[in-house]
Amino acid sequence: MKEYGYLTEEELELLIRSAEEETIAAPDDLLENILAAVSGEPSAAKNREPEAADGEIVLEVQKPPKIAAKNKQKAEFRRYCLQIITSAAAAIALMFAVPAFSDSGRYEVPDKRTVVEAGRRTKAEAVADAKAESELTAAIRQSHMVADLLENYVFK
Repeated sequence: MKEYGYLTEEELELLIRSAEEETIAAPDDLLENILAAVSGEPSAAKNREPEAADGEIVLEVQKPPKIAAKNKQKAEFRRYCLQIITSAAAAIALMFAVPAFSDSGRYEVPDKRTVVEAGRRTKAEAVADAKAESELTAAIRQSHMVADLLENYVFK
């Protein structure tokens, strides 16, 4: 019994001999039909009726649907590329056009003098701010002390 289903040497030789003996002659206009089908031009052989001689097989070559499908795919791809190029060009145009039309929304950076003058405080303002900070710090410290007392003595 064959393990892999391959042909033995004798079976292979028999297959080769039978294939060589049963060769079929190609029609005379086969090359012309193939070239016409590939190029997309109608051939003269297509227009005439196929003639069958004794025992000959008549083959009619028509334009394969694969070629028509490939032509359609190429057209769709070209259209897609055109859409991508157009959208990229529009994006680049908008990138330069939008800042030119929207000057009103820009943030103006103040100069150094304006910043320094706005940052100066009088001594009275500085003392009032320090006093408010110290009162706030004292209130926070007292609330922490109360929380520690409650945690240590009440909730234990």
